[in-house]
Amino acid sequence: GQVTRLAIGLLGNRGLSKGYDVNLSEVQGMAHRGGSFVTHVKISEGTGSAPRIEEVNAYVIIACEELEAYRCLPYLKKG
Repeated sequence: GQVTRLAIGLLGNRGLSKGYDVNLSEVQGMAHRGGSFVTHVKISEGTGSAPRIEEVNAYVIIACEELEAYRCLPYLKKG
């Protein structure tokens, strides 16, 4: 979870420095016991909605483990 927190902090700060709206959402689940730690980051001109990204709406997935990337594939936009 620490690497993920660092990464979203860097992404969020970069988006803010460029004048974009940034929304973050962390889903820890059982991360403290070896489970997944998932973070949703929205960077856009006027996010205007909850930070959680629905399935088939993400442009990018960043994962520290290959298995975690596969688990998040349903969130990627088609193409």
